[in-house]
Amino acid sequence: MLKLEKNSIKETFMNNLITYKSNQEKDFFEFKNISKFYKSGKINVVGLQNINLKISYGDFIVIGGISGSGKSTLLNLMGLIDQPDQGDIFIENKKINYNNDRLTTEIRKNKIGFIFQNFNLIPTLTVFENIEYSLLKSIKEIKRRHLIINQALEKVGILNLSKRYPEEISGGQQQRTSIARAFAKSPSIILADEPTANLDSGNGENILEIMKTMNIEERVTFVIATHDSSIMKMAKRKIIVSDGKIIKDTRI
Repeated sequence: MLKLEKNSIKETFMNNLITYKSNQEKDFFEFKNISKFYKSGKINVVGLQNINLKISYGDFIVIGGISGSGKSTLLNLMGLIDQPDQGDIFIENKKINYNNDRLTTEIRKNKIGFIFQNFNLIPTLTVFENIEYSLLKSIKEIKRRHLIINQALEKVGILNLSKRYPEEISGGQQQRTSIARAFAKSPSIILADEPTANLDSGNGENILEIMKTMNIEERVTFVIATHDSSIMKMAKRKIIVSDGKIIKDTRI
């Protein structure tokens, strides 16, 4: 039974991989004339201004810029955590309707993975349980869900830590847990906000290698907002944001 289960998971993975490869030249995201404003007292502060941007399957994009430049705002819009004040966002050529909460929730749940600077792990759950919690609604079958979790943990090299709690593992191991949680959903894209900011250089390099390997071998699309120059060097495409505008967009 377990062998059949593994074959089923492998077949699903290979189908997903074929889809990634066939879609790698297609656009996943498109921003058309996107602007976002915030209130500071009675003043409107520009978060993003007239952004036009396309992101293709298989991209490894790094967004750079100083604090307050608009990097995190851009990621929040990509993740459908926030919505624009002007312009339209398209995912797989379909315009996002922000009045349809069910649809935007489904897209976040099934197509977008998140890696956070502060890991965002639940302290009362083990490493395994933190990943399982994010899959409870999307994968009902327990054996299949557990197999996927174990594969994700093995992928990031912490299968042996599955029963430990966040406070019992290092920062680097917590970030690996965060990556495994994002990867386990088999998302179309993973958004990472300063993923190495709270790590030492050694752990930071390990995290980058994991993400780069996933991108190369399994066509996982990454968009990373960072100040880290070592991440910038690994990019296939560099986007620089300043004062809410894209001032440079270079494909390596």
